[in-house]
Amino acid sequence: MTALAALDPLIVAVTSGFIALLFARAAYHKASDFLVFTGTLSDYRIVPETLLTTVTAALIVLEVAVAGGILWSETRPAAALLGAGMLIAYACAMAVPLSQGRTEISCGCGGAADQLSVWLLVRNGVLAVIALFAAQAAIGRDITWFDFFSIPLGVLAMWMILEAVEQTLQTGAHIRSMRAKQNKEV
Repeated sequence: MTALAALDPLIVAVTSGFIALLFARAAYHKASDFLVFTGTLSDYRIVPETLLTTVTAALIVLEVAVAGGILWSETRPAAALLGAGMLIAYACAMAVPLSQGRTEISCGCGGAADQLSVWLLVRNGVLAVIALFAAQAAIGRDITWFDFFSIPLGVLAMWMILEAVEQTLQTGAHIRSMRAKQNKEV
């Protein structure tokens, strides 16, 4: 694969680790509550009812492929591109009910963010860009002891930022829900 730009191996390793963790969580979320996620997918009204189980299983398999494939240099670019494509596809899928004013359904993301919002589309766009960083070639420098120390800390920092963003999105959804309920009572 021809990379647009070669990046420092620390950046590639941190973004790869983060995307692996993101997709592992997503796959676990779907697999651990298969029926609930299938119901969430049904709420989107974009997959025929007869294909819901098959599509749910396929999404889990693809997410596991991204989570595992991004950790090996030979498969990292393809897995990262698949991950970026899936994140964009998920954003497009979320845009359908949003465009119809249906924000009450779960995003099905596996994180704290509960209800659909435009901010989830933005979040997925940012995550797709991070996946594209992971797809890039690394410059040819040796990984040092400092890098081995920095990689898990970098992944952890990115994960904590994601958790903070998702908690903010969940709080925003709760506030919107409370305001809507209050407006109905008035």
